[in-house]
Amino acid sequence: MKLKYLEGLRGFAAFIVVIFHFLGSFYPSSIYGTLNNINTPAKSELLFVSTPLNVLYNGNFAVCIFFVLSGFVLSIKFFKTKDLSAVTESAIKRYFRLVIPAIFSVLIFYFCFRMFEKDEPNIYKALYEGFIGSFFTHTANYNVVLWTMSFEFMGSFIVFLFCALFGKSRNRIFFYFLFILLFWKTYYLGFVLGLLLCDFHYNNTSKLGVIENRLLKWALLIFALLLGSYPNQLEKMDNSIKLNDTIYAFFSKLEGADSFYHSIGAFIILLVVLNSSTLKTIFSSKFMNFIGEISFSMYLIHNAIIFYFSKNVFYYLLLERKIPYVWCFVFTISISIPIIIFISVIYAKLIDKKSVSFSNYMYRNFFKEEAKDSFIDLLHISVTLRKLIHKIKYNYKQIVIKFIISVIIVLISVFLFPNLYQDNSIKLELYAKMSKELDMQVYYTTKLAEFDERNSILQKVYSNENFQKIVIQLPVSYIERIRVDFGSYPGQIYLGPVMLIKSDTKRVINMIDNSQINQIENMGTTDEGIRLNSNSSDPYIVPVLKAGFGNNIGGNLSFVRIALGVLSFFILSLFAKVLIEFIRR
Repeated sequence: MKLKYLEGLRGFAAFIVVIFHFLGSFYPSSIYGTLNNINTPAKSELLFVSTPLNVLYNGNFAVCIFFVLSGFVLSIKFFKTKDLSAVTESAIKRYFRLVIPAIFSVLIFYFCFRMFEKDEPNIYKALYEGFIGSFFTHTANYNVVLWTMSFEFMGSFIVFLFCALFGKSRNRIFFYFLFILLFWKTYYLGFVLGLLLCDFHYNNTSKLGVIENRLLKWALLIFALLLGSYPNQLEKMDNSIKLNDTIYAFFSKLEGADSFYHSIGAFIILLVVLNSSTLKTIFSSKFMNFIGEISFSMYLIHNAIIFYFSKNVFYYLLLERKIPYVWCFVFTISISIPIIIFISVIYAKLIDKKSVSFSNYMYRNFFKEEAKDSFIDLLHISVTLRKLIHKIKYNYKQIVIKFIISVIIVLISVFLFPNLYQDNSIKLELYAKMSKELDMQVYYTTKLAEFDERNSILQKVYSNENFQKIVIQLPVSYIERIRVDFGSYPGQIYLGPVMLIKSDTKRVINMIDNSQINQIENMGTTDEGIRLNSNSSDPYIVPVLKAGFGNNIGGNLSFVRIALGVLSFFILSLFAKVLIEFIRR
């Protein structure tokens, strides 16, 4: 049974994410603190982004609330019953529960890209992101909010693993401290803290986690909101105000502050809610529960509406009707929010709730230990293997036929729709050597626009005394501008040849002449290549790309995509009967 106030809190957090993305689209300075696109006469955006007022729309803080809630909710049944089968059941259902809403949201963006964007989307990349990438490799090129899905999925299994291994141990507090130390710099900290809070709440003999003093509750709530207001997006865009120039200068000294402060703040928020009858009443209200029920759907689809409806309405009013900027925003958000809620209700009913039913169906018919038709029993691996071998042995002809048919279908589609199987992506290839490990981040734009965190690739580069080859794949077929960031305080770096590659076409990039350089103290050429030195927090180079790169250059046929196509059709043919039975139910 769901706790209504937790459902309401989740809905409130999802709504904050929606507001965050609205402001990011129309008042970007309120998110990134940039000085070159302020849209209020009094520069109110800078006041909000640099003070605790930004807790009202801090999307990263809201996401951390999701993670703490997940750690709490996923462990409730175990801590109430101490039954490990509850953990096994939840673990088996988890992927089936999340994958259907994720893949449908990606497909929505895929079709929006086909209709409205210049770049030709790739259906196999979309399917990969929905089924695999968003869960295991942090891939979120179509639906950008799916960057959280891998944390949600893996974090869930951290919760399940802890419950299974240490949930019944009398000394499990030691393992809590161990997990906190292990994950303190990551978003997984939220799951561990939610798990810990659930344990205290349902197995609390020492009264830890119980707060009766009203003044202490207020103090904790204010402190949590202060932590939650940490502006983690500052200094991530060009011409941004500096974090050290705000009241958060002290907080910025801690590495990994983005996730740590927000996770601690989210943990305290939930702690206060659990001990406050007033907050429980507020978050248990009908409206908050309604928002909570559609929160997952709203989180997944709101950006599609903002990008392809709200922006069009806004710029029509601003440019065609000459309405003042602020009133364009007020009108746009006033009509967009009801539309988002309406479509979220439909999505929740047709997709999200069906995914719950589907996860239950899959568990009951294929994984549950006592199910007659089960082909997997996680508790008896040898039984599983024998059953699979038996099925393959007596059905191998059908399996081979299905595989051959899948190959034929894909080969025909290669001739009919070759673009589906072409790799049109661009690679940035460079040679570098450095004395310390750093996080290199490459930003790219497909038109003359500001660089955006959502259009960037982050890659860890290890120190090496010799030049090492670094290849970063950009998920677009054309780029207008590019920016190469060298992490924080990288010291001395040597750069060899830097080039962009698409298909068989290569272009060497001149990283010195006429390039825009930021926070690089010394830069020049040597016999080994380009030498640069920086002891600053945000050094980067924006080289000149005349006429962009990638336009009118065809891609190569990708055998990996052909293989994925065959595999997809083959798996679909194997489970076709299951899907048909489920749809008929």
